[in-house]
Amino acid sequence: MQWSRNQWAVAVGIAACWMFLLIVTSSAIEATVLLAVIAGLGVASVLAFRALNVIIDHPQLQQLAAWGHDGPSSPGFEPGAGGAPAGWGRMARGMPTVMEVTLNLVPVLRLVTGDSVTETQISGAIAGRGSVELELPEVPTVSRQHARFTFSDGQWRVANLGMNGLMVNGSSVASEHPLGDGDSICWGSRPDALLSVVEILEAVPSASTA
Repeated sequence: MQWSRNQWAVAVGIAACWMFLLIVTSSAIEATVLLAVIAGLGVASVLAFRALNVIIDHPQLQQLAAWGHDGPSSPGFEPGAGGAPAGWGRMARGMPTVMEVTLNLVPVLRLVTGDSVTETQISGAIAGRGSVELELPEVPTVSRQHARFTFSDGQWRVANLGMNGLMVNGSSVASEHPLGDGDSICWGSRPDALLSVVEILEAVPSASTA
């Protein structure tokens, strides 16, 4: 049998290594045992490296990695169908990720209008008698979208959106107006306009998901 150049190189390398170990240990048996141990470690390392590459390159792990980076909307990703193990999609949909868990520290804005009470923690919430976040009683002076409430720099503010005007503590609101606990909002400029009392409550930390 004729050896290839690579095989000769391996053989020469093994012989040189054995000779070096023989010089160091002064024992042929010890040199042989050490050489066998080194060779075994080398083979084990190669096998472990190949196994790791196989695991990393597995299609399911590639899909999961893409889902974790780009979210469930990644192109071609279908939980439980396009690569993720069965049940993974259900588990992921039922649990917020670390990025989704946030502390909602926006104070509660509550409007007390007679017997009606409505509240929000959403900056940009709209108040009115239409389909809005802060629903007010159905009265003529209240527009369907009468005001916008925003939270910034630690304070709630209100801006008029309605045609009938808006008054805070008796003063007409032309643009954004800061709000405090106990302020009164008059939904219109007429004397009989609907009146709400503002209550600002301390926020309770809670987990929210997107």
